Amino acid sequence: MLVIPIKNLTGVAKIKMRKTQENKLSMYLAVQKVCADNNSVWNGLVACSNAISAFENKISDIVKSRQKQESNNKGIAEDKAEKRNKMVEKTMFVKGAIQAYATATQNNELYENVNYSVTKIKRGADTIARDKALIIFNKATAIATNLSDYGINAAVLSELETSINNFTAIMPNPRTAKSAVKAATLEISELFEQADLILKKQLDKLMIQFKDVNEYFYNTYQNAREIIDLGKGSKTIEVELQPNELKTVQRVINGSVLKNTGKATLIYCADKLPPCDAGDEASIKIHAGEEMVIKIKESFITLRNIDAVEKAQFKVKVTSEAPVK
Repeated sequence: MLVIPIKNLTGVAKIKMRKTQENKLSMYLAVQKVCADNNSVWNGLVACSNAISAFENKISDIVKSRQKQESNNKGIAEDKAEKRNKMVEKTMFVKGAIQAYATATQNNELYENVNYSVTKIKRGADTIARDKALIIFNKATAIATNLSDYGINAAVLSELETSINNFTAIMPNPRTAKSAVKAATLEISELFEQADLILKKQLDKLMIQFKDVNEYFYNTYQNAREIIDLGKGSKTIEVELQPNELKTVQRVINGSVLKNTGKATLIYCADKLPPCDAGDEASIKIHAGEEMVIKIKESFITLRNIDAVEKAQFKVKVTSEAPVK
């Protein structure tokens, strides 16, 4: 089973995943992780295995669509501007030669036919700028033999034609990119609906049978199914766990306060991946009523408590989020 970690769900793009979707995706990832950690419990149940696989695929699709949604289109605009500037440069060179020839031959009509300022070609609408460049190219091609003394030859005309074609080819790219972002946004909404359907109509129903045979897995799943509003509320995480209970806290924020509101001593491992036991060198004891500041970046932390009679072998599992490759 593949557990997909996510970093920076909020992003910086103009179109963002809605806050409710961010919160729900965090819940999806928590559910996915709980299922992965308890694979041996449910993998013999075909219906459950199929539902979890389908759910994971939806999460993967959401992540891919999110990447499309958050794509930075600045480079596309810059490429287009570069192609346009190249076209303007070649067009002005040929235009100047034509007007010089028209002046020498007293052809006012020809002079005015190509009398476009650099500003109008450089800043006008894309199609209009391209068409004006084409007019100049066609005029020059028609009188190419007369322009040889003015620095215009087949190579120059070929460069102008190529620059026009290059700009024409790239003109729709920024709009296409924006359309792709919009399509991804709509796609994300549909994928969330599909994922919810799998959760509510399949996985939630299948979990009922584990309540008696494996209460630990059942409770862990139910905890993971809670949706936490990441944009509101206190950064204080109050923890009070029953013996053998496990709790997943979704996307803990750097600087959050972990407070032990229970009776048993908790053991927190600050900088080590699981397993993290009471005897680990980096472990920190959090006595009843005490608290500590979590100094990790956005993460999921899974807290497991064992009865004090069993030496309070409290375990903390920290999974730091990483970019999807």
